[in-house]
Amino acid sequence: MLELYMTVAAATPAIHDPTRPAKPVRYAFLDSLRGLAAISVLYLHTADQLLQNNLVSPGGAEYFIMTTMTSIIDLGKVGVIIFFAISGFIIPFALTKKNGSVTEFAVNRFFRLYPAYWLSIVLAVFVLYYLNGLPEPTGLILINLTMLQKFFLQPDLMDLYWTLQIELIFYALCVVAYLFGFLEDDKRLFLISMAMLIAALVLATVRYDTHIKTPVALPLALSIMLWGSMLKHFHIDGSPKAKRLSLLMLGAFAVLIPVICVLAYNFNAGFEETWYRYTASYFVGIAAFYMFTGIIRIVGPVWSWLGRISYSIYLFHPIFIVLTLMYVIPALPRSPIAHLYILAILIMTLAFCHITYAYIEAPCIATGHAVYKYFRSKRASACGIAVKP
Repeated sequence: MLELYMTVAAATPAIHDPTRPAKPVRYAFLDSLRGLAAISVLYLHTADQLLQNNLVSPGGAEYFIMTTMTSIIDLGKVGVIIFFAISGFIIPFALTKKNGSVTEFAVNRFFRLYPAYWLSIVLAVFVLYYLNGLPEPTGLILINLTMLQKFFLQPDLMDLYWTLQIELIFYALCVVAYLFGFLEDDKRLFLISMAMLIAALVLATVRYDTHIKTPVALPLALSIMLWGSMLKHFHIDGSPKAKRLSLLMLGAFAVLIPVICVLAYNFNAGFEETWYRYTASYFVGIAAFYMFTGIIRIVGPVWSWLGRISYSIYLFHPIFIVLTLMYVIPALPRSPIAHLYILAILIMTLAFCHITYAYIEAPCIATGHAVYKYFRSKRASACGIAVKP
């Protein structure tokens, strides 16, 4: 295995206290992947908007690169697939018996996801409605604050929120698996992952026959997340069973994903779907995740920083795309190099996200840990065990 500089935190303490969570393990190479995934999404959304607004000179190298990354391979979808696989790689570990209870897991996830998400809603309303002189849709804002809007058949204020609701469903799935005691059982994870892949195939068939927008992406994403869990047991824990089953699941993806994409995305349902673009995106995302978790591990200080702020990058980059298109580009002479717009949006986004991480995300994560410790001490007290603060 080739590793390009790697730092891994200390493992579980030698003396195990069932009321004390294992010391968190942070895998530096996953931070690299988070950063790459977030920048991929930013690039896709920016390039797509530049093309739609005729800000890229047709026929040149830039036009070829951007059309390839938006029409042949959806670079944003590649990033989202990597995000999903990362969740599968790390989230189940937070629910193992040595790491705390369901309550503690829920508290940590709440403080990790919601505060930055709420700020993104505030900024989205300000930019998309207030600056455009449009009335704010109060009811839609309130339902979006729950992050459960799709469950109530309500639209997202920003399109990218759909992935967060899949994350919540995956958390619920992990909790159920934990309560039934098979969250670390690779055979059962494999069976559920395969069942989700078959469910995606069934929904794709229904979509093909009826042209109804069935939620094919949901079970397909869950299948990839569960595969990520098996891959963690293979690449990190060295489980022979996990190796065999994760590779078998990889083969199932290779066979069934093209079929699912041909059936589900053979017509445009509003997102310019094409089966070959979706197939290529899934293949590239899955292959990239497999390669950068087990074959080549890229890490370093800059990558760690990008990984820390990747959630903010994902949430806030559309705001800077809109502001750039509305105010920056019209005020300046047109640039002959369209990638300079992408660079400018990237720099503004990174600067803003560094601040939001420092003053929103990090303090809220710390608050979540403090609440977590409170629940742990209460649990320990109920067991009659003294726990050091």
